[in-house]
Amino acid sequence: MISLLNSIKDINLISKNGCLLQTKNLERDKKSFILHPFLFASLPVLFLLAFNAHELPIFDVIIPISISIIATFSLWLLLRYFVGGAKSGLLLSLFILLFTLYGHLRNELRTSDDELLQFLGSHYVLGVIFFIIAVIGPFFFLRTKSDYELNSIFNVIAITIVGILIFNVALYYVSNPSDVGQFDFEGIPLIVNDIEQKPDVYVIILDEFAGEKQLEIDFDFDLTPFNNELKKRDFLVPDVSLSNYPNTEFSMPSHLNMIYLDQLATKLGPESNDKSIPIKLTNQNYVMQMFSAYDYQITTFYGGIGAIGDTLIVDEKLCSYGTINTDLRKNFVLTYWPVTYFSSILLDDFQYDKLDCIFSYLTNVEDDSSHPHLVFAHLRLPHEPFIFDSEGNRVSSDPSLKVDKSSYLEQLIFTQKKTLEIIDSIQKNSPDSVIILYSDHGYRPEINWEDPSDVDLIRGFNVISALHFPNEELPALDKLSLVNLYRIFFNTYFETDYEILADLHLWYEPDSPYVHVDVTEKLNLLI
Repeated sequence: MISLLNSIKDINLISKNGCLLQTKNLERDKKSFILHPFLFASLPVLFLLAFNAHELPIFDVIIPISISIIATFSLWLLLRYFVGGAKSGLLLSLFILLFTLYGHLRNELRTSDDELLQFLGSHYVLGVIFFIIAVIGPFFFLRTKSDYELNSIFNVIAITIVGILIFNVALYYVSNPSDVGQFDFEGIPLIVNDIEQKPDVYVIILDEFAGEKQLEIDFDFDLTPFNNELKKRDFLVPDVSLSNYPNTEFSMPSHLNMIYLDQLATKLGPESNDKSIPIKLTNQNYVMQMFSAYDYQITTFYGGIGAIGDTLIVDEKLCSYGTINTDLRKNFVLTYWPVTYFSSILLDDFQYDKLDCIFSYLTNVEDDSSHPHLVFAHLRLPHEPFIFDSEGNRVSSDPSLKVDKSSYLEQLIFTQKKTLEIIDSIQKNSPDSVIILYSDHGYRPEINWEDPSDVDLIRGFNVISALHFPNEELPALDKLSLVNLYRIFFNTYFETDYEILADLHLWYEPDSPYVHVDVTEKLNLLI
């Protein structure tokens, strides 16, 4: 009997020890579960999305986050064979956080107006500080015996930060449903007439190409020779060309839908900064719908700012290799590769390749009489990054520094030359084609958005425009604002009767995009 009781006690003791051992193993497994480096790897992109959800499509973050996680996982697999899974995870998280902090700190310091802060943001100062941390940190993690406990703490921190960011993004999208259908733009009917002769149309948009008045004020540069060259090529060049909004985000949806965006301002309200609706209006724009209704084949390009047009409207989007959102790419590179050499390869080279692809297409296109064709090229020129000098030679740029006026002017001069070269090729290969040339806004880095001066108004709205309408007589245009650009084209070639709208020029601060101030009268006096 005693022997039986002792056996039962032994069994209970073994059972208790087994449970304790199982519990300890479970706790150890929890502590050894490596998650934090992969979550930290997604932080730069998630931060950008969380603070820019009002203008950044959520699908644009999938590729950069995937690249971050895959790269981190590959490095972890390599390191774990040398130092183990927990220590390799801690080392990766340390270096990811150092890269993330270094990139952001350097950007903030280098773009400061304070020369001392700019100096502190140099690689020689900030780089040395982070290098010391990068040497001491791994030494600590490799020597510590608390790697599993630290791993657990890092997991909690990473989950908390990522969870907060995802919650904020989700809350934004729940609070700001981006449905274009809620806005009733009934003022413009889709008019389709029976037109036999439909010309090929080439649209060339030069992003941030300043107008004649601004170039004279800010750069002491005369645009007259360029305008004269356009006139020699049978272009109508208005005396004054003006955008209706001072930024791409509203200028594009306005003139591509041939409307003012007052309904957006009224319905979304002054507190909103939701820019997803203007983005959708741009991609589902009325102008391309109109061309599609007239059986045009529509081609757009990834010119550094995305290929405009919904896939249901556009037939082909070219030059798309390596394409992710431009702002995401810049943030990604400056965070993980905050060295000018790598920035040049990963930013400037991609931009150069895309532009070179578009140049090649436009200078070698041939007339296809079987189908009318709309070629829509929105080029990030002379907008930064500044990768060309005035002769078209490649130059390097530092994206962490403020925009350089001299580099802008150099790239603008090259843009003029390249534009004329493209126009000559189109007119040679497709002589009956319409060519529409314009910019979406002026040069803006020096603008005071909160309290704009007279010169700031000119900077925001003064653009270029030129129209080549073969076999059509156009009246002289003293002034052209972009909202009427396509109304003029459709009335001329598609026999429509769209009203030519009164010119309005609406100012807003980028942080308050739906608080519009009508500066039309003041701007008219300045121009």
